[in-house]
Amino acid sequence: MRYGLLCGAGRGKPGSREALSPFPFLRSGVAGRWMRVCLGVGAAWIASPLRGQLTMEDLRSFSLEELMGLEVTSMSRKAEPFVATAGAVGVMTGQDIQQTGARSIADALRYATGLNVARVDSRVWAVSARGFNAAESNKLLVLMDGRTVYTPLFSGVHWDAQDTLLADLDRIEVIRGPGATMWGANAVNGVISITTKDARYTQGGLLSVGAGTEEQAFASARYGGEVPGKLYYRVYAKAYQRDDMLKLDGSPGHDSMRGAQGGFRMDSARAEDAGHWTIQGDYYQTEIRSEGMPDSPVAGGNLLARLTRNLSGDAELTTQVYFDHVARDIFGQYSEVLHTYDFDTQLRFSPWTRHEIVAGVNYRSASDHTGNTGTTQFAPSRRRIETAGAFVQDEMRWLDGRLGLIMGSKLEYHESVGWEFQPSARLAVRGPKRTLWAAVSRAVRTPSRYDEDLRFPNTRRPLLVGNPDFAPESVVAYELGYRAQPLRTLTWDVSFFYNDYRDLRSQERSALPAQRVFGNKLRAQSDGAELSAKWQLFRRWQLEAGYAFLHESFEMAPGSTDTTAGIQEWNDPKHTAHLRSSLQIRPGLEWDVGVRYVSSLPHPAQQAYTAVDSRIVWRVGGQWEFSVVGQNLFDPAHTEFGAGQPNARQVERSLYGSMTWEF
Repeated sequence: MRYGLLCGAGRGKPGSREALSPFPFLRSGVAGRWMRVCLGVGAAWIASPLRGQLTMEDLRSFSLEELMGLEVTSMSRKAEPFVATAGAVGVMTGQDIQQTGARSIADALRYATGLNVARVDSRVWAVSARGFNAAESNKLLVLMDGRTVYTPLFSGVHWDAQDTLLADLDRIEVIRGPGATMWGANAVNGVISITTKDARYTQGGLLSVGAGTEEQAFASARYGGEVPGKLYYRVYAKAYQRDDMLKLDGSPGHDSMRGAQGGFRMDSARAEDAGHWTIQGDYYQTEIRSEGMPDSPVAGGNLLARLTRNLSGDAELTTQVYFDHVARDIFGQYSEVLHTYDFDTQLRFSPWTRHEIVAGVNYRSASDHTGNTGTTQFAPSRRRIETAGAFVQDEMRWLDGRLGLIMGSKLEYHESVGWEFQPSARLAVRGPKRTLWAAVSRAVRTPSRYDEDLRFPNTRRPLLVGNPDFAPESVVAYELGYRAQPLRTLTWDVSFFYNDYRDLRSQERSALPAQRVFGNKLRAQSDGAELSAKWQLFRRWQLEAGYAFLHESFEMAPGSTDTTAGIQEWNDPKHTAHLRSSLQIRPGLEWDVGVRYVSSLPHPAQQAYTAVDSRIVWRVGGQWEFSVVGQNLFDPAHTEFGAGQPNARQVERSLYGSMTWEF
């Protein structure tokens, strides 16, 4: 499918960057000056009087109550106060996400403390927590409204396919550290839980359009309504066109992409006795450009249903089922059609005084078919992977809740490796608006098709093949943290960790001289610290900051023949930091600024970089919103991952403007 209306193609030479851009003059040498002029005009407007009157609701001023009453749901699969949570967890609210100026979920995650986020090319992102970052990161579990969005092909996430209307996002919760007791295998270094708003909170209409230098054109529409006394609903559609990124020599990377997505959500009108149900679904299509080759199509859809019922006393039962379909054909590399069926149910209850138990069972069937027409092949080409498991966690509290012990485990079956035991124990000492906690956990990463079934035919380098006997990777993690709210307007937390990894993937010699086979003879240890804070200085000015330090060491197990020393797993910055300011200078006018720092990468060598993003928003009459966003403002272009590689791409300075009408 072609989305010609979205391309806004200019009159440049076919295939050139000018031809693909709706604003070719922004590609001239004056682009940087033009951006600064735009931001300068915005700053000048800030100093001018605002015409028109707005209500306090229209002002959307920063919510002090939101800061004080923030809750977390993914840590223990139940709602609990953020300050009292016994784990390293961060929350990006829907407002936080909007203030970043990001146009994708992965882009917004750059401002999540403890995450390593790097853009590889126009469609590929490297996202991880506490190390092991790669384009195919495999130690991070990602959920969209409770739906696991990973592919068994490499146990990772296709970030180009994880999208929704960003205005409908309620929050993104980021758990740093193992989450396998609650969520199962592959939640090794963390969990990202992306949650959209209940349909009751998206009533009315929304139309939004925009264009820019890299985000060349985009549009979205959403309408929400109500069947009185029965349900709330919303439907949405969006489309976009993204420009090429740059090669290392400054020429176009020929990797632009365009896509469209639509979906719906229905939520029952809440009734305490009857519980609450949700039905939602999405469908998307994307085309990815490749240099000298046909476009690569990607399509997919999902359908999810969830029912939560309140039982006697404080008991609550939640049951969820979903179906997910993905079809990817990356020309010259690989193709995949994946069907996933998933069932999950959990019960929360308090059988005795001072005890609260959460227990559940799950089953997943993932069937895929790989085309085996590109450079990456899998044998067999068809495979179904089934997993099943059960978990239980008991939270015990004494001394009026000031002392808590949380113990639990997940027992999970994977057809390749059998049963895996993933326990955790957490201790929490809670005081007024503060929590000191410690934890020890075990998590595993089960083998992917990449580990077991991979083939690289017709290559000049040594042939790399999968290993049907590949064993699960494992980690034992030790954590310590402190979280406090010393002021009504200030929260901060610090966490420390030490991780011991065993049976990591290595590349061992085989009986054939030119062949390497995956093994489990790599070991690693990592330690680090994370610090984050959110401070609302005034009603209209909020600061948020984060810093993370990571140290990693790798060693080969005795008997290993791997000569790479594990460098394929070791490409993370030691230091990452960010500072974000959100300021309402006058009613209806907001200025958001973010600064991000990422230190150098080792393999391959990648220079450190600092990026500055800015967003100016003007709201008129409670219905109209106009914004100008600049990203990477003071750096024309830089690489973020894979520097020195032939296919490396540079992230450019970008600017876009948008207009939104709510009715």
